[in-house]
Amino acid sequence: EMHEHDKIHSMVLALVQQNGDVARLLPQQARTDRALMLAAVRSNAAALQHLAPALQTDTAILQAAAQNSTTWLQFLPKLQSDSAALQELLKSLPSWSAKHVLEHVSEELQDDRELVLAVVRKCGMALRHASERLRADPEVVRAAVSEDGRALQFAGEFLLSDRRIVLTAVKSNPAALRYAALALTCNRDFMMSAV
Repeated sequence: EMHEHDKIHSMVLALVQQNGDVARLLPQQARTDRALMLAAVRSNAAALQHLAPALQTDTAILQAAAQNSTTWLQFLPKLQSDSAALQELLKSLPSWSAKHVLEHVSEELQDDRELVLAVVRKCGMALRHASERLRADPEVVRAAVSEDGRALQFAGEFLLSDRRIVLTAVKSNPAALRYAALALTCNRDFMMSAV
């Protein structure tokens, strides 16, 4: 027969599965319970803010949040400035979730070349939230437009007339052509190679 403790645990588990927001009402000790907090975060990413510190770097919990929400990172201030942890986490994130990472990190990390490269390789459109310096970095922009040609619209202006970058973008998505510099689109040789 079930112990009293087990009964309570399964009741609380059922509650947080239905509504992750219940996590904020849990006593401190319950917030260290991995199964409970995983269920809470699956139900509502905002439950991340109630995690015990020991679980704030738990990969499975962070993945569960990231797979259910685009704003999960805003609930983890510490992670917003931890480039190494974010790069590790990115490896297992779906691209639609990676897309929002740069939106919620510190300005310093929006200018972190390694992190930005890792993000745009997963989701080119995330280039939008990179620092101005990195949006003018040919390698970063090439990585972004290879993944999604439309990212060309966020590239630094002088890169819009960079033949190789624009060709890469157009190969990835022909619609990218409309962001190319006029000097290129008016160039017959270039247009012959682009189409």
